[in-house]
Amino acid sequence: MPHVSKKILNTKQEIIIKARLVDMLRAVGKDHRSGYSLRELLTYTEMIMLAKRLGIIYLVSKETPTLDICKILQVSSSTVIRIEKRFDRGGYQNLCKVFKKLEPSIVDVLETILGAGLPSKYGKGRWKFLNDY
Repeated sequence: MPHVSKKILNTKQEIIIKARLVDMLRAVGKDHRSGYSLRELLTYTEMIMLAKRLGIIYLVSKETPTLDICKILQVSSSTVIRIEKRFDRGGYQNLCKVFKKLEPSIVDVLETILGAGLPSKYGKGRWKFLNDY
């Protein structure tokens, strides 16, 4: 679990630190070795946490059912519901714009990878899960 210091920064310091983080991430994004830079910056847990959060936001934007998101990404329903609420209130709009700017092939790959665990929506096998009960 990520650890946050109990020592509180004043507002001015917090704003400066957050701005520097954004500047650094922009610089890392322009570097062809950005994957290595992020691995140096983030712990394994932080990378997994951010990747899952992005995955949840992406799937919520695609109107994927909550339970399917939980199953695919191995996250709790309360986590997904919290993100869905924020999304419904207009949150994550900038990330959704980024998702739309991605090349269609990248989005297709994400959908294929993330959708691997989803039940089929159409066709002969769509009610097959009922036989399990």
